[in-house]
Amino acid sequence: RGWGWDGGGGARRFGADLAEAVLDVLRRNAESVVREPGLGSWPPAPPDADEDAPCALPALRPYPRAGAAFARERGGALLAVDMGRGKGACAIEACSGLAGPVLAVCPGVIRSVWLGTEDRQGEIAKWLGPEADVRELRGRAKPNLDALEGLGPGTWAVVNYELLDHRQPKGEAEQASPWLAPLQAVPWGAIVLDEAHAIKNRRSRPAKALVALRDAVPDALRLALTGTPLQNRPRDLWQVLDWI
Repeated sequence: RGWGWDGGGGARRFGADLAEAVLDVLRRNAESVVREPGLGSWPPAPPDADEDAPCALPALRPYPRAGAAFARERGGALLAVDMGRGKGACAIEACSGLAGPVLAVCPGVIRSVWLGTEDRQGEIAKWLGPEADVRELRGRAKPNLDALEGLGPGTWAVVNYELLDHRQPKGEAEQASPWLAPLQAVPWGAIVLDEAHAIKNRRSRPAKALVALRDAVPDALRLALTGTPLQNRPRDLWQVLDWI
């Protein structure tokens, strides 16, 4: 529905232009979208997204299994389905068997979803077992860089976007987060962005840091997970797809 400044023809034209811009972005990036069966006829399911493909997580449902196969085939994907529909499990399956460790980036408020708590298993331990090697990266002024030692295949490290947002005191020159250079030095097998719409502003410090990290490990599998891929403007979606 059109909206805008004068409530008339200008608003209707703006709404139509916005809708067309969104559809254009989706058409041009259709190969990065996996459609869950039963959710409509467009975009079409990728012809090589085999729901019966070999799976490291036998309990996984067919549609996240197909999404994981799709992501591995293309070296990255946007997994955009509602909360609770298996984005995390799909990402874990896609990252299984890689030659390097996996970095998961998420907002601080949902770190426990990946890491778990004393009373509840995290997503990684739930699917890979309690013996999974999961590292928590924490601290801005005094980062626990020792958590990056001995990373190998099957190891997961979890960091939040806020640690990549290195705010400087007023009047001082902007500097990169103390986490950026150490993360760039790791040969990651995959980088997973949870709530990936957090990087919709390409000028934000976390978005700039993650672009720099992506460029430092260009061969890493890149996964963007979000239930709200488009919040305000088509440009928001473009930034996530561009990172992939």
